[in-house]
Amino acid sequence: MTVEDIAFMLSVSNGVVSNWTTDLESAKKESEAEEIIELWLKCKTQDEIANIFGKTQGRIAQIIKNFKNEKINNQPESLQIYDIWQGNC
Repeated sequence: MTVEDIAFMLSVSNGVVSNWTTDLESAKKESEAEEIIELWLKCKTQDEIANIFGKTQGRIAQIIKNFKNEKINNQPESLQIYDIWQGNC
């Protein structure tokens, strides 16, 4: 059911229903992003993934980019990368 359908049935505004379902919508988007990343890690192309989820290739690329940025920004401090150009860690 759409937000509009629920709002009509309960005689409340669309905004009220949106507030009630915010957590559900967030969980749905997160779950979908995890499925997209899983397919990408299984070497599916962005176009193949886009066709499966009915999204644009650009949106799939953005989800993958966000995933990569999260992984880069959340590296453990104990992980040190050697910089061969400067000769230090």
